[in-house]
Amino acid sequence: SRRQRQMCKETAITATVGGKSATCEITVAEGTIVELSATEKSAKVGDSAFSLSATVNDGSDITWSLSKDGIVTLDNTSGGSVSVTPVGSGSVNVIATANGVSESCTVTVGLDQSAIKLEKGTSATVSAGTSSVTWSTSNASVATVENGVITAVDDGTATVTATNSDGESSSVTVTVFTYTEISFTSVTLVGSGQVQFAGNT
Repeated sequence: SRRQRQMCKETAITATVGGKSATCEITVAEGTIVELSATEKSAKVGDSAFSLSATVNDGSDITWSLSKDGIVTLDNTSGGSVSVTPVGSGSVNVIATANGVSESCTVTVGLDQSAIKLEKGTSATVSAGTSSVTWSTSNASVATVENGVITAVDDGTATVTATNSDGESSSVTVTVFTYTEISFTSVTLVGSGQVQFAGNT
C-alpha cells in the first residue's frame, strides 16, 4: 500500500523553429511516498509479536502511532519497522507517518481461542485480554459464560462472544458433548483375528 504527498514544481519548455518561438509551462508533481508491508493483519490475544515495515521514497524519518490503545502495543518504533504485540480483542490502525504523509495497517485481534470442545458439566476460560468487554452466548442451554469462564450445560454448539466498548466483537465456537463410558463383562474369541465383546454401555 502506498500514499503520496504531492508537491509541485513548475518548468517551461521552449521550442524555436525558423526564428519563431513558443513556450509551454508544465507542472511536475513530486513528493513523499509511504509504503507499508501490509494493510491488514489478523492475530489472537496472546500471540507472539509480529513486524510491520515501511519504506519512504525520499528518506524522510518515519514515526509510528496507534489509532487507539488497548488492542496492540508497539515496540522498537524507531526506523522503518515496528514490533506489534496483540494484547486485547478488537481492531486498531497501526500508522506510519513521514513528512506529513500517513499510511495505516488495520490489525484485528480475536480471543485467545477460536474453538473449544467441552464435556458436559465442565468449564474453560477464554481471554479477551481485558476485562472491559461484555460477554454473551448464543445458546445458554448449551453453554453459559461469565467473565470469560465458559460452562458446558448440555450437548450442542454455541457461540460465545466478547464485545468491547467500541462495539467490536470476537467469538469462540463452543461444542459440548457427553462422555459415555463403556464397560465390558466378557470378551470371546469367535474366530481367527475376531473378538466379540459383551457388556453394557
